[in-house]
Amino acid sequence: GEFLQRTNIIRDYLEDFEDGRAFWPESVWKQYTEGSSLGELKDPAAIAKGASLQCLNHMIADALEFVPACLEYLDNIHEPTILSFCALPQVMAIATLAKCYDNEDVFSGVVKIRKGFSATILLDFAPTTSPFTEERLRNSYRLWFLNQLEAIRAIALKIRATDKHSSRVIEICEKTRAKLLSN
Repeated sequence: GEFLQRTNIIRDYLEDFEDGRAFWPESVWKQYTEGSSLGELKDPAAIAKGASLQCLNHMIADALEFVPACLEYLDNIHEPTILSFCALPQVMAIATLAKCYDNEDVFSGVVKIRKGFSATILLDFAPTTSPFTEERLRNSYRLWFLNQLEAIRAIALKIRATDKHSSRVIEICEKTRAKLLSN
């Protein structure tokens, strides 16, 4: 639950802020702002300075800490229809984080994965997909997580010199990858 919740909070930054809601933890965003407003992160000066992306990447690193618990939860579900129902939003969430990671568009609109990409994920977990078994569903969500974690890790490797959270992101991705491949 918390992984999904954190992902939605990250993705919906601007929409929430404009509607008078603020879910980003003050203990995080205050490290990257000069004043006392979460709204400073959408300011072009904060974006140009890199403070906004540093804060975003910090939030994403914090969210990624919940991936192992999310996967452990999914690994304990054995009924295919329930597994499909639970895995689908988690896979959408990791794909959303991959799209949001180091993406300044988060501060100018809602960043979403493409409809075609979402449809591909949906079809992969649809009860009409053959065979609709626990093993196939488990392999499917593990593969989605591996691919999206690798996409996040690749970005982190590129921005390593300028992003103080990239090392933690890389470590989380690599540890989670190793755990997924060992099962």
